[in-house]
Amino acid sequence: MKTARKLIALLMALSMIMALAITANADNTRDDAKKQPSTGSITISNAQKDENDEDETYVAYRLFDISYDGTADSKVYGVTAGKAAYELLKNNDFGLALAETPVDDTYAVSGLDEDNVAQLAKFLSEKSANDLAGIPHVPMTVANGKATAEDIPVGYYFVTTTSGSLISITPASPDGTIVDKNAKQDVDKTADVENLSSAEVGKEITYTVTGTTPDTTGYKDYFWYVTDTMSVGLKFNKNKNVKVYIGEGLIGNDGKVIDEKLAAAENQAAEALVKLEGETYNLKKLNEKNEIVTDPKTVDANSFVLDLGSLFVGENKLAAGLDIVVRYSATVTQDAVQAGEVKNTVKLVYSNDPANPAGYEEGNPNHEVKNYVNQIVIDKVDADDNEKKLEGAEFILARAAMNADGTPKVDADGKPVYEYLEYTAPAAAAEGQPAVEADVAWVAEQKDATVYVTNNKGAATILGLEDGTYQLIEIKAPEGYNLLLEPKEIELSSVTTENGKETHAAVVHTETVENAQGAELPSTGGIGTTIFTVVGATLMVGAAVLFVTKKRSIID
Repeated sequence: MKTARKLIALLMALSMIMALAITANADNTRDDAKKQPSTGSITISNAQKDENDEDETYVAYRLFDISYDGTADSKVYGVTAGKAAYELLKNNDFGLALAETPVDDTYAVSGLDEDNVAQLAKFLSEKSANDLAGIPHVPMTVANGKATAEDIPVGYYFVTTTSGSLISITPASPDGTIVDKNAKQDVDKTADVENLSSAEVGKEITYTVTGTTPDTTGYKDYFWYVTDTMSVGLKFNKNKNVKVYIGEGLIGNDGKVIDEKLAAAENQAAEALVKLEGETYNLKKLNEKNEIVTDPKTVDANSFVLDLGSLFVGENKLAAGLDIVVRYSATVTQDAVQAGEVKNTVKLVYSNDPANPAGYEEGNPNHEVKNYVNQIVIDKVDADDNEKKLEGAEFILARAAMNADGTPKVDADGKPVYEYLEYTAPAAAAEGQPAVEADVAWVAEQKDATVYVTNNKGAATILGLEDGTYQLIEIKAPEGYNLLLEPKEIELSSVTTENGKETHAAVVHTETVENAQGAELPSTGGIGTTIFTVVGATLMVGAAVLFVTKKRSIID
C-alpha cells in the first residue's frame, strides 16, 4: 500500500514538473504560451485611509511563480526551497500542500481552495513586515482612492489589505483588481420628517438606513446585521413592513436616496433592483455575543435586527459595491412629552474574518437621529399685578394652513386660512375598548379645536408640538376681565445657533398673557355698562333741555 501511495505521489509530482521544467525543444503550443505577457498589474479599487486620515500603505508580495503545461490557461504554482515563502509555509496546518518535484529544490503548490485561501490570508496578515521581508515584494502607489502595482511579474500575490488579500495574475489575465473586503464598513441614517429637528405627538417618522454590499470573497457564511434601537416615546410600526432595496444608483453623489429608483423597485420595473420585505425580517435582537435571539419574551418591541448576510454569500450572492437602502417607520407617543425628545439609534455588526465564522466588527455606534417635542405653557395673569394668577380663561391654538407644495393657503379673498389644534389625550384600555394613543391633529373648523382652560394657578399646558409659528387665541376671558382682541403669536424652534454652532433641545415656551379688568356686559349677569349708559343718557337729555331753553330766551 505504501509503495502504491509513493507511486501515485510520484506521478502527481511528474505531472506538475512537466509544467515547471523548461525545455529547449518547446513545440509550437509552448511557443504560443511564451508569447503571453510575463508581467501584469494589481489594483486595489478602494484604497483606505489610516487612523490619521493618511493614505494606507499597501505592499504586494509574490509568494509563488506560475508555470504552464503547454497552454496559456493551464497553470501550476511553484515555490523554491530555501526561499522565504517556502520557509513560512512548509509546515502550515491549513491544507496548503508543497509537493517535491524532480527539479532540485522546487515544490509544486496545491490546496489553494477557498477555505485554505482564507486561512492563508489570515496567517500572512498576522506576520510582521520583517517576517515577510525576504519575499519578493513591491510597494503599491496610492492615488485618487486606488492603490496600484504595475509592470510586476505574473504570479500568486499576497497584498497587505486590511486583513490580507490573495490574487493571481497570469499571462491570460495579467491585470487583477482587489476590493479591500475587510475595510471598515458602516451605514448612515436619516429621518424623513417635515421638520428636521422636531416632531409632534402622533407623527409617523420614516427612517432610512443606507449602506453598501460588501466583498465576501473567502467567506462561506456571513452576517451583516443592522441593529436598531428606539427610545421611550417612539413606537416601532412593526405592522408595517421593513423594506430593503439593493441595486445600482439608488444613492446620489450627495448621499441622498433617489426616490425614483425606489419607485421603480416598488413597481418591479427595474430587474437590477432587489426589494425584500415582510415575514423574512421579523423582530429579533442580539445578545452580548452578537448572536440573534428570536424568543419573543426577550425581544424589546422597540428594537430589531435585520440580517442581510445570506444575500452576500453563496452561488447567487449579490455583487460588492451595490447600494443598500432600508426603510421603516415609528410613531411619536405621549411618552415623548416627558422626555422632550425621541431617539433612534442604528449600528452595523458584520463578519470580518473568513477563517473565524464568529469573528465580527462593529460600525460607528453613534448613528443617532433625534427629534424634539415642544410644549407651550400659558401663564394667565392680571395686567396690573402679574403675581395674581387668573383662573378660567379659555384658549385654542391655531397655525397657518399649508398647501401640499409648502405655500400658505389663502381663501377666495386672499386672506390666510388657519387650522386648529385638536389634541387627543391618551387613555388606558377599558373593558371592551382598546387603549387610546395620544395624537395631535389639525382641523379646519374652530369649533372642533381643543379648548385649554387655565387652572387656579393661571396655567394651561399645550403638549406635543413640533417647531413652527402658532397663534394662541383667547376665546373666553376670566370673569371680570376683558377678552384679548388679538391672538398672541408664538414661535417655537428646537434649533438655536450661537457663534455659528447649532444646538438642539426641546422647547418649553411660557407665554405670559395679561388681562385688564373691565366691566362685564349685561349678558354676563353683572351690571356691566348699564350704570354708565343711564348716567350718559341723563346728561345728554339735560344738555338738550338746556340748549332749547337758552334758544327760546334769545328769541324772546
